[in-house]
Amino acid sequence: AFVGTPAYVAPEAVAGQPSSSAGDVYSLGAVAFFALTGAPPFEALSRAGVRSLTTLHSMPRASNSAA
Repeated sequence: AFVGTPAYVAPEAVAGQPSSSAGDVYSLGAVAFFALTGAPPFEALSRAGVRSLTTLHSMPRASNSAA
């Protein structure tokens, strides 16, 4: 079963693959991005939308986000 908030979960976890410590680092980075910018790195309405965004695009730079 999927557990987590899609905007902050590593792409491999959203895809249903096994979790690793790299996924924890990704999630920490996503939370830090939110703390700095006030918005999640990727916004989508579903797990499928987040999966699509995280596999097709690199994480945005905080300096390019509206704060």
